[in-house]
Amino acid sequence: VKATPNDRSQGDLYATLIKVGSVNAKNGDAAAARVNFKAASDLAAASAASNAAMQRNVIQAQVRLV
Repeated sequence: VKATPNDRSQGDLYATLIKVGSVNAKNGDAAAARVNFKAASDLAAASAASNAAMQRNVIQAQVRLV
């Protein structure tokens, strides 16, 4: 994703991080879930300036951090 950043690869990575974080949370591993949700939030924030979908994703990822 870093080598060839684009909306699709960024979105795919974001979705994967959210899914993995959700699995972590369901399995009771709050620390791992937080790491994945934070990574998703950071990724979305880095892409948000040029991507409206990522602006929404920042909020969704941050809600999961709470």
